[in-house]
Amino acid sequence: MTKTKSSWLQRAAMAAGLILAGTTLAQAASAPTISFGVPPWPGVSVKTQIAEQLLETLGYQTQTKNIGLPFIYRGLTDGNTDVFMGAWLPAQKDMLGPLVKKKQVIKLGSNLSGAIEGLAVPDYVWNKGIHSIQDLAAHPKMFDHKIYGIEAGSAMDQAISKAVKDNYEGLGSYKMVPSSTAAMLAQLKHSSPKKQPMVFLGWRPHWMNIKFDIHYLKDKKGSPIAGIKSQVLTLVSAKLDDDNVKTLLDHIHVNAKTQSRWIYDYSYKKGDMSDVAHKWLASHPKTVEKWLAGVKTVDGKSAVAAYHKAYGG
Repeated sequence: MTKTKSSWLQRAAMAAGLILAGTTLAQAASAPTISFGVPPWPGVSVKTQIAEQLLETLGYQTQTKNIGLPFIYRGLTDGNTDVFMGAWLPAQKDMLGPLVKKKQVIKLGSNLSGAIEGLAVPDYVWNKGIHSIQDLAAHPKMFDHKIYGIEAGSAMDQAISKAVKDNYEGLGSYKMVPSSTAAMLAQLKHSSPKKQPMVFLGWRPHWMNIKFDIHYLKDKKGSPIAGIKSQVLTLVSAKLDDDNVKTLLDHIHVNAKTQSRWIYDYSYKKGDMSDVAHKWLASHPKTVEKWLAGVKTVDGKSAVAAYHKAYGG
């Protein structure tokens, strides 16, 4: 081959590469971007990452906004945030209710089953007969009159503080220990090997349900501080006009055991969130196929085929 012909072929190949790169960039630029509001909650973080990876597999672009709950709701209202996958009810009903009534936010389906929150005890305390709020109220000395909560602004922490203040079922002799989620879990980790009695605010899903054997207290009167079953919804802004995206998001649903494992692998074991999400998606094709029912790629092709191509199924 002559030098002139070789140079021509090289220039042609380079030009073709530039055209292909330009086409790819143009396609990426034109792909819809879906933004997710994510509070500092590991379960919602991994669940959002799973949704984002699936959308990116379908040709969408995604954006993660790590912001607080009030800002997420504000973003859903004005359209600056498209999706929120951590609407816990009834805890957030006062924030969500007015926005749904004004048709600014749309509720999709529940994305989680088996969620619960309330006062909890380790198994060695449960085995001593502490099964309810009434049992707890009858044995304050066992717990040194202490209840370990989390951040003071949380809805459940406020509910427990109010129950203590109002002497609900005789809890008035207790006091809430100023704490945080990390501090409460550190105390649980410290108390468990020594079998020291402890009562604390617990919730599922969370890695605490995998690392520790715990039980949620009951309440004969059905108070808002014990064994509260929660519904976790996916929300979208009323300004999001993409039925394909909404169909996928509406289908995403797992149980508390699955999400607790995500949280354990990511938050407790310090795994990379992207890797945790990718490995789970790759190893659960039947579930993902159900989620993708009726969903297409951005260019109208099979979402299931795109998923299998991306995850090696």
